[in-house]
Amino acid sequence: MTGSRQLALLLAAGRVVATPALRAAAAGASCVIAADGGLRHAHSLGVRPDLLVGDLDSVDRETLERYPDLQRVVHPSDKDALDLELAFDEALARGVEGVLVCGALGDRLDQSLAGVAVAERYHRDGLDVTLNSGDALVLPLRRSESRRADIAAGTVMSVLATLPGTRVSLEGARWTLDRAALEPGVGLGVSNLADRDGPCLTLHEGGCLLVVPRLPSPAADTIWGARSERLRAGLERRHPALEALIERAAYDEVLQRPGLDLRTRELLALAHLITIGRPEQLRTRVLAALRAGATPDELRELLLHAAVFVGFPRALAAADELLDVLGGTATEGDAGA
Repeated sequence: MTGSRQLALLLAAGRVVATPALRAAAAGASCVIAADGGLRHAHSLGVRPDLLVGDLDSVDRETLERYPDLQRVVHPSDKDALDLELAFDEALARGVEGVLVCGALGDRLDQSLAGVAVAERYHRDGLDVTLNSGDALVLPLRRSESRRADIAAGTVMSVLATLPGTRVSLEGARWTLDRAALEPGVGLGVSNLADRDGPCLTLHEGGCLLVVPRLPSPAADTIWGARSERLRAGLERRHPALEALIERAAYDEVLQRPGLDLRTRELLALAHLITIGRPEQLRTRVLAALRAGATPDELRELLLHAAVFVGFPRALAAADELLDVLGGTATEGDAGA
């Protein structure tokens, strides 16, 4: 999805990890369409939404207040289509040739499966579609199409058939395929490894998905976003050896470990700061948690949960910082180090 073509960015309400690569991809969109609760991702991805569509049953009040002049197309709650489908239709009406979907892959299995199926249908009908949530990637293919995944050698990847009679070829993987037969519901094609940068999949017959379940990204760059280099430089000026130690021990050796995802680690960091009574550090970590894929509702629940264990005064102090961020008064620039 490169070049001068008209591309739409669709924001769904699932998980999004605002990695530097995803923010760069989002910046290339010619229009940004939020599907209901997906509006919350606009801020962490650094984009300005052009349209909000859906029944507005999942977008929170603070996010709506951030964009008071945003055009809205409101549908009844008993509609037959998903909000994501409505967003696709709005993108087609604007004459785009390609779509980047962020937030279709999340914790709700039913919605994730439906979102992938919807994206594959629109792709099969001729609209180029990529699903990328920062930490995962799905590329649907149509007949006689080849797609190259922008992933590094050693990355886990899978090829999943979605229609009977599927035949595919795969290059640049540990286990290559040459017009191999794949059927829905079989394990062949699952848990392959990219053997070189940018492996390529070709669909000859049927339907299939190229799935990358985990996209690696430097933890520090994801957490701090555009501020990461400035923070590194500031720490290095104050104490070069300490900056190197923090980078190596905190980010490379702990935050990059596979045992917990980055979202969970950031939620834990917030809980620890509330526990030790450091509200002045919370603003930074709330922004980091949102970039790592946490939702505003999860942050509110964390605060409520912490109050039971650490007491109401500390929880109330944390609530002030949380409200500033969710209400839009705290920005990337005024967050502390």
